[in-house]
Amino acid sequence: MNGKAFEKEMSFLEHISELRLYIIISCAALAIGFILALFLYEPAVDFLSKPFLSLQSSQSKDILYITGILEGFFVKMKISFLLSLILTFPLHLFLVLKFLFPALTYKEKSFMSYILIASFFLVIVSLYYSYGKILPLSISFLTSAGFLPENIGVLLNFEKNIFFIFQFIFVALIMFQVPLVLFVLMMLGIIKRKRLWQSSRFVLVGIVVVSALLTPPDPLSLISIALPLALLYFLMLFLAKIFRFGE
Repeated sequence: MNGKAFEKEMSFLEHISELRLYIIISCAALAIGFILALFLYEPAVDFLSKPFLSLQSSQSKDILYITGILEGFFVKMKISFLLSLILTFPLHLFLVLKFLFPALTYKEKSFMSYILIASFFLVIVSLYYSYGKILPLSISFLTSAGFLPENIGVLLNFEKNIFFIFQFIFVALIMFQVPLVLFVLMMLGIIKRKRLWQSSRFVLVGIVVVSALLTPPDPLSLISIALPLALLYFLMLFLAKIFRFGE
């Protein structure tokens, strides 16, 4: 074995060793985050059940109800695990970027810093938009007199409706990150900008279909998610054209 081959082999083994270390750190952080999330469970449930306060009966302070003995336990475990993923996400993202950054050029590293800032901004916007604006309108629409007769009450299951809120917020957070992912792929030359322009009609149809599948079954929620995503998609293409990415 010559010297160059040995150096390449050692470099590869060091790379694998570094990856293993990052995976161990991520798993340890996830375990610690899970323990912390157990103590944050009640505030998290209060946050997730708040959109249903408008449905609270004057005769009872309870909004959500369990229908099984084990339901409370399983919901706590699921919420705590998902909350730990959210709490430790910045660390996971940092480790991924630290692992990939050595392969990036100086210009790409500079853009990645701005992309991280934009990603954080989109997380805040999507959280406020989905939780503070769309969900109240959606719940009000779905429980309006047009769907529920006057003599029909509302009895909401704890697990189903808590995860309904969580899923909606999570989907909004992820979907608002997709345009940024496409921008990064164009920056790295993995996807061609021209192909995305040519496929824009199919992408718009895909946005509408995915929004319809992942949002509450009302047109207001669908439009409220699909329209901003479509605008972000074309904004990313416009910015990519300015910086000549994806050519």
